[in-house]
Amino acid sequence: LTTSRIPLGSPAERLLRLLPLSLPAPGCSIDELRRSPSVMLFTDAAQSSRYGFTVNANNAEGVRLLCEFLEGLPLALVLAAARLGTQTPTQVAASLSRRADLSGALVGIRARHQNLEAVVQWSFDQLSDDERSAFLKLAYCRGDFDVALASALLGNDAVTLLEKFSRHALLSWEEVEDALRYRMLETIREVGSEELEDKPWLLAESIERHSIWVLEFAKTKPKSDAILAESSHILSVLEAGSEGRLDAASAWRAAEMVQVAVAQTGRAYLWIDALEKLLAETQANLAPEVAASAFGIVADAQYAARNIQRCYTLL
Repeated sequence: LTTSRIPLGSPAERLLRLLPLSLPAPGCSIDELRRSPSVMLFTDAAQSSRYGFTVNANNAEGVRLLCEFLEGLPLALVLAAARLGTQTPTQVAASLSRRADLSGALVGIRARHQNLEAVVQWSFDQLSDDERSAFLKLAYCRGDFDVALASALLGNDAVTLLEKFSRHALLSWEEVEDALRYRMLETIREVGSEELEDKPWLLAESIERHSIWVLEFAKTKPKSDAILAESSHILSVLEAGSEGRLDAASAWRAAEMVQVAVAQTGRAYLWIDALEKLLAETQANLAPEVAASAFGIVADAQYAARNIQRCYTLL
């Protein structure tokens, strides 16, 4: 039995994916929190820095948030627990603006395992230059995505690349309705997206290819459930429009899907901030017909948001 971040390629090798430790459910009791695998590891590791550490009513929420932020990754949990000698779990969570900043001085552990970013970079370094560029394009994707979106970003080699990235533990996947949807851990995406920002030409290509896919998806006139499944990608298009990285008219065409989803589900909270920011940044330069549509989309979202807030007030 061997553990490795990449397959060994030996004869008759059988691969078993090891996923991050499961996370505690929001709103769970303290007893349920203590039994969560990620919390159990964190608590055990914390004993090295703070003898007698236990999860109690005072620190339970901080522990839950920290384990959730670190995505149940064992190394991240151990590195975070090492900080409890001088901080509470809540303070540790507040001090981390990015997951990859976690580092420590763990006894008997290899140097590259003392820093979370070094672990991610080691995996990146196993890729060729072309594979690394392809992976950075995928790092533009927030949330999960399917083969169709990957193909829009990566071209004809998408399936081969997805297989390699999955075997190298850079992507995970889940079968949904007889199709695979891929996801990148935020810890990995964080490092990849920062590297992508340092390559403006590659970032521009990623934004263009991603937005083209979203707008082609919009042409299929999807129902609300399909729109919600791709909500993170629609949000990325709205934000690209707000930041001037994508023309405003294209961003508002994507926003028309939001209007459909809000009308059918009322879930304006998913979109309202991004829509209001997009309107504030683009309204001065919109053609009259686009402006009329934009104001209508935002008004519908604001109306739905007020209604939801009113319902909560009455509960």
